[in-house]
Amino acid sequence: MFEYPPDVHQHSGTQPGLAIALEGLPNYPGTHTNTSLTAHSNRKDFFTVRYIQNHEIGQQQFVGEHLGVKYHARREKYSPDEVAGHLAQGNVKFAILDTLNWPYWQPSDYFDLVLEFPAVVFLLAHSGGIQIGDFMPGLMFSNCYFDFSMTSVFFGLDDQDSPRYSQQVFEACSTLSRHPMTRNRLLFGSDEPFFSRELTQQAYLNVGATGEQLRQNYGQMINKIRKSNEK
Repeated sequence: MFEYPPDVHQHSGTQPGLAIALEGLPNYPGTHTNTSLTAHSNRKDFFTVRYIQNHEIGQQQFVGEHLGVKYHARREKYSPDEVAGHLAQGNVKFAILDTLNWPYWQPSDYFDLVLEFPAVVFLLAHSGGIQIGDFMPGLMFSNCYFDFSMTSVFFGLDDQDSPRYSQQVFEACSTLSRHPMTRNRLLFGSDEPFFSRELTQQAYLNVGATGEQLRQNYGQMINKIRKSNEK
């Protein structure tokens, strides 16, 4: 087992990584709201990410002290065009996109945003879930980072009850963790507190990822966001 790298999809401030707010209903114990995030000051290896609710999507961008924002279309029901309009205001330099929004968003919707806003660093959380194979080509864009949070556990790399899904997910994750055009942008994400960090860690090991690789990738992403904010 490797020493935990920074977790880019966690909700506690006890480890290096990102704390991501989650607004709206249903509420889940152990998750942050935009208000509770203000109690966590950004430090060297730990940053906060503000959640954009549906009623905010047409308003003036507000990032504040946070590293960036998260768009959760599945919960908030906003369209790709609405997210593009929000990003076009130019204040956001780091955006997390929840990718589990089939059939309302298609893989091309996410990559249209990645291409339209090359100055924004994107993190595509979950890498499309069961659609991960369709997401693979777009994950090669240089401003696009990704993780296997939820996907590697929920679709069960070793789940014998759904072997077709398991093999599809396993092969895609293995390719992305090793391919020279994507391995430097793979991040560790557990989707804590919804899924076990230990189980997710084992899933990453199963597809060939290393703790050192994931730590370096996280540091590279943070440096890229900082440089973008300096421009």
